[in-house]
Amino acid sequence: MAAMELTATQIERIEHYLNRKHVKHVDIRIEVLDHIILDIEALIEKENKDFETVFYTVTSQWNTQFAETSSSLFGIGFIAPRILIHKAKGIYRTYFFMLIASYFLPLIFFSYMDYSFSELAQFYVNKLLHIAAIFFASFFLFLLIKKERSKLKTTYSFLLKTQSMAIFIGLFCVFTANFFDKNGAFNPISIGLLIAFVYTTLVYFYFYIKHKQAVNTYKIL
Repeated sequence: MAAMELTATQIERIEHYLNRKHVKHVDIRIEVLDHIILDIEALIEKENKDFETVFYTVTSQWNTQFAETSSSLFGIGFIAPRILIHKAKGIYRTYFFMLIASYFLPLIFFSYMDYSFSELAQFYVNKLLHIAAIFFASFFLFLLIKKERSKLKTTYSFLLKTQSMAIFIGLFCVFTANFFDKNGAFNPISIGLLIAFVYTTLVYFYFYIKHKQAVNTYKIL
């Protein structure tokens, strides 16, 4: 006996349901669409019920996944469907803890070191660090503009959105930060911020690449 398969009209009904639930991120949408189709087909075949009855049964089970929520990991200002927040947290959690470490480890390390640089060394090292700050701030801004031009949404584009404010840390490092204190030693706060920003920029670039790959994977260009 052939397995039950939904008609094009029935699949359009599910698509309309996802539209009403504002499921716009393409990777989430395709995954959820496939799951709902399989759930409905399996239930129709198992219980021998009509599409409409099974449709409401299955979608009522999915409704909680589309409830708007937020996470302390990203901040309460970033509200999205629960299923998107859950997936984004799973991806970002490790990077978040590494970001915290990228700031606090240099902060602690340079705070307890007893050393100083000559004025000439301070001048050249400070210049070098500012050049690094300018390069990474420019690269971050370039990626930010590229991301804003992308009309399609994925889980990774949501993650990019949550990290966009980091550009202000980069601008602080470029225009304000003094990488040495009055004693000729590294300023732990400024060095920590620069290292954290460099790390954030690299992660932002990685998420941007993953976003483009996700778009290509689902053949939505």
